[in-house]
Amino acid sequence: AIIPFPNALVAEYLLDPESRGVAAATYGISMFALAAVFNLVWWYAFRRGLFKPECNRDDLLKVVKSYLVGPIVYAFATALSLVAAPVALVIYVVVVFGYWAEGPIGGIDEGYIETGG
Repeated sequence: AIIPFPNALVAEYLLDPESRGVAAATYGISMFALAAVFNLVWWYAFRRGLFKPECNRDDLLKVVKSYLVGPIVYAFATALSLVAAPVALVIYVVVVFGYWAEGPIGGIDEGYIETGG
């Protein structure tokens, strides 16, 4: 629900040199918050053993650790956005393609979480 607002800000102020830094920072803060919550959910599930028993714990740990990159990169790009908004926006795009290229949940197929049913 939060994603449309920062996206609209970036779209509206992308070509305005005076405002695009604030728009890019708002986008970065939003994406950082989403990435942080995403990480919290994955760490919670990992620590509580909510994954199916047939999932390799070492592989799961690699995936969980790989997701830590998102908040770190978003925090860096958000700070950078106030002085170099176009560079920060490129970094935001690279993060998306990085996760996309990683594949489905770091190569772990569907059905990795116990649903209780």
